[in-house]
Amino acid sequence: MSTMTFAETGHSSRTLSLSDIVAGHKFSAGKAALRLHEILERLAQGGWPGFLDETTRRSSRGLRDYLTSLVEVDLPTGIGTGHELVWVRRLFVALARGISAEISISPLTSDAGVTRETVSSYLAALTRVFAIEDQSASLSHLRSKAALRTEGKRHLADPSLPVAALRTDPQSLSCDLRYAGQLFESQEAHDLRVYSEQLVSHARDSAGAEVDAVIEYPGGPLLLVEIKLGFYEDVIEAASASLARLAAKIDPALHPDVVRLIITGGA
Repeated sequence: MSTMTFAETGHSSRTLSLSDIVAGHKFSAGKAALRLHEILERLAQGGWPGFLDETTRRSSRGLRDYLTSLVEVDLPTGIGTGHELVWVRRLFVALARGISAEISISPLTSDAGVTRETVSSYLAALTRVFAIEDQSASLSHLRSKAALRTEGKRHLADPSLPVAALRTDPQSLSCDLRYAGQLFESQEAHDLRVYSEQLVSHARDSAGAEVDAVIEYPGGPLLLVEIKLGFYEDVIEAASASLARLAAKIDPALHPDVVRLIITGGA
């Protein structure tokens, strides 16, 4: 299941093309098409075709109904055995809180109050019904002596689902911009998968060098992406520095062509 991208729902200016960027064509920085409150509204509403003409309140109600159906109908079908609804709801909340973050089985086990085996079976079932998607750690291109982190990130099918699972809304998100940034990163990782038609991973080493998204084009460049909510100079500078730190550790024998990109929004 792939919900609609920002471009497909009309929430992008479409002034930049990922294919042109990767091809090395010259471009200038795009201007933010949406203000912060518009991005938060879109993250809460999601990229669901059936909700495009609905208000955020009505779409949120529909998303909560969908989550209920997922827990009570789809998941039992995927697991093939009975399960405790309260455990699954706890797991959904834990996944929602940790969206776009590196998260292992252990904290999910603690938050859901179940065994590792149970969490693993639930995660496998959620993957089979396309409710979650993992973003693996990229391991093949660094020459750093620092150990590479191997933990992947987990995303729900659309950033609106964690918003619904936590029963929050755009106004509340505006008071928690750190979490809103996690949702924005999840949205852009989703969109990059659609635009690039490639595996989107992430990279971080134990020395702190990291980027939010890595795309390796067969026979082409290695794309490093930082995703930041907030069209502000200090945010852009921090993202640029993070890209430079990781790019300096790329083995040029493996990847002679490295493209760095910052995705941001919310003027």
